Amino acid sequence: MTYCEGHCLAYGSATPYLPVLALLRQRCGITDGDSPVVITAKVHQALREVAYQSLLTSTRQQVHQRIAQVVEAQFPITAETQPELVAQHYTAAGCTELAIAYWQRAGQHVLQRSANLEAAQHLTKGRALLAMLPETPARAQQELNLLIALGPALMATKGYATPEVEQTYARARALCQQVGEIPQLFPTLWGLWWFYEGSGALLTARELGAFASS
Repeated sequence: MTYCEGHCLAYGSATPYLPVLALLRQRCGITDGDSPVVITAKVHQALREVAYQSLLTSTRQQVHQRIAQVVEAQFPITAETQPELVAQHYTAAGCTELAIAYWQRAGQHVLQRSANLEAAQHLTKGRALLAMLPETPARAQQELNLLIALGPALMATKGYATPEVEQTYARARALCQQVGEIPQLFPTLWGLWWFYEGSGALLTARELGAFASS
């Protein structure tokens, strides 16, 4: 006899509760070997998900926005050390510009401890949100900042001579030309240099190296 069946028998016959037990197994992922503590946790999690899904989209967004604001205001250390937490809530809240800024912070934060894969994931999420913003010089600058941070993470996780690295730095170079002469041009050219050097295009690499050094 499982814990659930035994619990039902404490109130009489378990037969009337069988449909409920079947539903619990299906919706909550309860198995015969689960302890009472695990069963309670699974049921509570399922109830929270049902309650959350029953909220209107606008209400959900307000909840996420409020959570992000509370973390920023009352738990600044958490916001500083776990910016991805704030980014997730601002993303769910539809606060796109704030979410992008926090995804960038999150990527740069984990880069400091060489968590390159995690950094690439955070920065990629931030860049994906840029598509929701109108094309403006500010957006181009923000995308450029994300790409400059993303490039080293991709080189560390995928290698220097991969299409992702070339695409990242080629896009960054195009943005540099769009925005104008800016500090990001130097790391962009060297990122391309690493790509062409690693892929054996030595002539192009030398040309880029000379241009970056000039």
